[in-house]
Amino acid sequence: MRRFSDGWLGRVRIGTSMTVLMYALPPLLRQLKTDHPSLEINLKAGLTATTLRLLKENALDLGLCAMRVRDSPAFQR
Repeated sequence: MRRFSDGWLGRVRIGTSMTVLMYALPPLLRQLKTDHPSLEINLKAGLTATTLRLLKENALDLGLCAMRVRDSPAFQR
């Protein structure tokens, strides 16, 4: 996320659960796009385990998960 902090340009890939996407993100995303219109936001909704796996594979820049990460098998060895 550091590469976005200075200019708010480019693309950010966000993974999230459907619950977070439906209830928490819409007003936040609207405000973010209003404040930073050059920022391209790509959303991927799925299970927490999928979001964590995509983070590990560097396919996402940010993951918003509804369950605790330490409980997820995606981050266990």
